[in-house]
Formats: sequence, structure tokens, C-alpha cells
Amino acid sequence: MEATNRAYVFADSVDTFKRAAAAQALAMGSFQRAGHNPTHPEPTNFLAGDATVLTSRFNAAPGATYVDPETGEIITKRSDPDASYYTVLDEFGNAKRDKVYGTKFGILHTRQPYEAEQIITDIFHITTGQNREALAVERAVQDFHRLVPSLAGLVYDMAIRGVNREHFYDLGLHTITKCPQLRKGQPRSRSLGAVDARKGSDDVQTVEVWAINGSPHMSTIVDGRREHVRLERVRTQIVKNKRSRKKDCRAYRWYGHYEIPRDDARVPTRLRGARVVLRLDDPDCQRAPYSRADNLHSIAPGEADWERLFDLRNPTESINWWIKSRLQGRRSRAPAVGAARQHFWLIGVALYNNYQALVAHAQRTETAAA
Repeated sequence: MEATNRAYVFADSVDTFKRAAAAQALAMGSFQRAGHNPTHPEPTNFLAGDATVLTSRFNAAPGATYVDPETGEIITKRSDPDASYYTVLDEFGNAKRDKVYGTKFGILHTRQPYEAEQIITDIFHITTGQNREALAVERAVQDFHRLVPSLAGLVYDMAIRGVNREHFYDLGLHTITKCPQLRKGQPRSRSLGAVDARKGSDDVQTVEVWAINGSPHMSTIVDGRREHVRLERVRTQIVKNKRSRKKDCRAYRWYGHYEIPRDDARVPTRLRGARVVLRLDDPDCQRAPYSRADNLHSIAPGEADWERLFDLRNPTESINWWIKSRLQGRRSRAPAVGAARQHFWLIGVALYNNYQALVAHAQRTETAAA
């Protein structure tokens, strides 16, 4: 009974931290409805995140034993019951041979474009298993979205894949990541088939469109060779479905409006400036032969908006380093045994960070007012 009460109090404390962090971010000017533009969203309306592994205090895995050389007694080694081996992924989400041993936590934050003004909005434990990190991130973003409906999207690494992007589409949220790569660094490409290109109400032509590295390209033949010309994103449109509460009906429909370049010599004159509309989400994603969301992004790498938004990822490594710099010992091991105790410690560190952010924000605004 006592353990149950402690778990309830801890869960209530975590929920209180999330609510306080959301209120602090709003007070500092983040997540303003006026800046919620689906085509060119403001970075201050986004969450960014990453995961980090706290090295276990003990090297032994749970259940490991050794034989006492003097008595022959089998003794259980000291271990962390929540520590596990986690696979290391590269920047495109491909598994490396390396593994790290410890306890994994995800960290989400938002920030103003000023020094030290970043708020940690959530810290959550990530268990081992396929896609567990992505599922934990989904839950954390959904929790924050309920607190702050003006959230515009998430910036994350390649732990987030097409199925997760589809779930975020259902929340009306952008997902800013790199595009999955094929082996040996080759860009991912997928034919989207023939699409109408319009220059006017009566001028409709057909072009073949490919999704390459997250963005749509028009296929054309130049001097006997096939070329792919990148289309220019003009507008991202989010349409709320009126029947979204019915079973199997998506909450939103996402469309990308693109223009065929006017000044690219590879484009036939008759097609220059024509507009193309593509569905970004896949209403039949569960049964589709490939993931449309993995191949075609609402805001793709290489665009000015993508570069501006993905820059939010840079401070995540700084946050991880800052947290681990608070750990003691040469190997910076975890401050306690067990995920719950470590989580409690991390919440304390986050509260200190958020207090510093509020102080920095207050000093900047007071200086500007003076």
C-alpha cells in the first residue's frame, strides 16, 4: 500500500511539473496562436527532443551472479533493475554495432531565440524494445498537446518514422526530421505516379512525380537522360475532417501545394509555373505497400523552413551534456539506482534549468523595457 501511495505521489509530481513547464513556456511567449502558420511555422511553436542514456551505477546486468572463490557461494552481483542495453542509431535511424548500458530517458524542450531561454517541458523513461522510443515520444507530445493546443509540431531524430508521422498528422502537427536513407547513403526515392499539373482552370497536364529525400520532384527527359527537378513548396494546407469522430476516419487531411520551377532549363516551357497538389498523409497507411510519410515530408530537408526549424535540434545535445555534467564520478554514472529515482533527479535538474530560463527571460525583457 505504501509503495502504491509513493507511486501515485510521484506520478502526480511529474504531472505537476509538465503543467508548470507548459505555463512557463507560454509566459515566455512560446506557442502563440498568431504564429501558427502551417506553411511557414514559427520555431517557438515547436517542441524539440532527443534521448540520452544514463550510465548505470553498476556494470552487472540484472540477475548476474558470481561464485565466491573462498566459500563457493553463488552471490548475486549488484545491479540496477531498470538498466538495459540500448542499440546506438546513426543520424538516419540505422542501428550501429555499438550498444550502451544504462537507463534511457527522453527529453523535450522549447526555446526562445535568446541565450539560456529554453524550457524543458518533459522527461520520460524509455524502456527497451522495438519502437519504444518513438511510442514514448508520441505519448509525451500528446500529453503536451492537450495542455497547449497551439503546439505546431515536433523536431526529432530518425527514431520517428512514417507511422509516427501519420499519428502526428492526426494531431495536426508537423514532424521535422531527416529523411531515411538507403544503404551507403543513397537518398530514398519513390514514384508517386502521374499527377495533374495546372496552369489554369482549363490548362491541365500530367507529370510524373517522385518523392526524393522527403520532397517531390518532377521527372523529365533531358538529352536522353532522366532528370528529377525539385518542386517548390508554396503552401501546406491542413483540413479538418467533419466526420473525424467516426471509426477509421482521420482527424485531418494534409495537402502540399507545389509549383514547378519557372527558371529551370530542364523544365519544358509548357510546364513552367504549373501547380501540383499532393496528399501528404495516407488515409490507408495501415494497408499501404510503403510508407508515404517516410518518403514525402510536409516540410522537407533542404527547404529554408526545414533548416530554420531543424536548428532547434542543436540545443538538445547541449542539454544532454549539461545534465550529465551534473553527475558525479569519472564515468558520470547515474545518481541513483532505478528508473523512478533517476527520473525524480532529472525532474529536479529540469526545474533548475527552467528557473534559470525564467530569470534570463526576465532580465532580457526588463533590459529591453528600460
